[in-house]
Amino acid sequence: MRPVNPKKTEIHGGKMDPKTHKILIVDDDPEIVWYISSLVKKFGYDFESASNGEACLSKIEKTAFDMVILDITMPGMSGVDVMKQMNERGFKAPVIILSAYENVSFAVETTKLGAYDYLVKPVDEEKFRVTVQNALKTRELETEIKLLRKKIKGEDSEEEIITGHPGFSKVVETARKIAGYEVSVLLLGESGTGKELVAKTIHRNSQRKEGLFVSIDCATLPDNLVESELFGHEKGSFTGATEAKTGRFELANGGSLFLDEIGNLSLNVQKKLLRVLQERKIVRIGGRKTIDLDIRVITATNVDLNEAVKKGEFRDDLFHRINEYYLELPPLRGRGDDVLLLAGRFIMKYNLKFEKNVKEIDDEVKQIFMDYSWPGNVRELENTIKHAIIMADTYITKANLPKSLTDRVAGGEHYGQPGMEGGAGGSDSGEILPLKDACGRAREQIEREMIVRALNKFKWNKTKVSEALKVDYKTLYNKMKEYGL
Repeated sequence: MRPVNPKKTEIHGGKMDPKTHKILIVDDDPEIVWYISSLVKKFGYDFESASNGEACLSKIEKTAFDMVILDITMPGMSGVDVMKQMNERGFKAPVIILSAYENVSFAVETTKLGAYDYLVKPVDEEKFRVTVQNALKTRELETEIKLLRKKIKGEDSEEEIITGHPGFSKVVETARKIAGYEVSVLLLGESGTGKELVAKTIHRNSQRKEGLFVSIDCATLPDNLVESELFGHEKGSFTGATEAKTGRFELANGGSLFLDEIGNLSLNVQKKLLRVLQERKIVRIGGRKTIDLDIRVITATNVDLNEAVKKGEFRDDLFHRINEYYLELPPLRGRGDDVLLLAGRFIMKYNLKFEKNVKEIDDEVKQIFMDYSWPGNVRELENTIKHAIIMADTYITKANLPKSLTDRVAGGEHYGQPGMEGGAGGSDSGEILPLKDACGRAREQIEREMIVRALNKFKWNKTKVSEALKVDYKTLYNKMKEYGL
């Protein structure tokens, strides 16, 4: 889906920006058109007018209107006839009916046809303003809720990229442009910035869109299972291989394979991956049959692969193979008002999922969200809203936020600088402590602080981080997920 233009977006529960909407006024009386248009202009909306039903239908074919204000009695086609035609043409925007006199039968008929409201002329200014605003807002919420229901039920596999930030919008636009070219794409950015969503955008806009999009997070795979997950294995090929397994490359044949956190692969696996990318063939572990591949590989990393190549931790030839084109995603803290825009969408998502009716975040929380550095990026923001929705009633307040976040805010923590004066860390020496020693001090906050500090020091190389913190890989992964990292 296209990135959301901030000029056309309302965060759920926030104040509506009226200048984003365009209204069509349809009436054969010039004085009525002048009066209604003056009100619409006063409220700050854009508008056009039409003097009859035919002109109305012609205009909605050419212009996307957010609302139609329609007279019920006109020469030629009546308002009822126009509504029937609009329904046949799939027009979904709200319609407000105007009439010179009250007519119950007309009101009932137009309501059955989908009219939002029926107003008698001359309309009361305040009532008209409220009716127009409510109709526009209701339509927006209905559209968004319908989309979210589809996603939650699995009816819509597309995940929407929501942004109003020029830099991130440019990334999405470029992803669509290069999608049609069979080049390998490397996505760069911190964890949680949306690299998989961009990879899916490339897949959906490519000639492979009818094939599968298969994703694998290389950072979550134990070294002894990486090859089996990527290339598959035959029954009995090693201890524990009780049945044959299809690898991710084979699953994605004809489509796209997304290798996330590719920088975590060992040099041995990197060598085998390079051969597969060059030859476009695989053989399952323990197998003899060669499987030809017709596949696009998209990769992502949150580490500096140039630096990894210099240190001998990543193969130079593989780096150039996967890096025919690269895109760098900005962190959430650099995307301005996207924080509030995304928060609004997550509120709607979890309202629906948890059957709540939380309207929005209050002003104090908005300021906290804008000031906070979001080291876990969009994933951390979503986890925060999910937590807050469970705790909140009508509005999300500071008291509804996770304690780990409010403690970090109170301690003045900034990205890459956990444990500043007033924080739980006590000092900013940069020392990496084993988690078992740190747990004795304000466990939740200290654990997260140590993990963030180690991730920054080791450029998000999770293998080195787990060694430094003296925890196994699975524990580190679970802790990162728990803290929105």
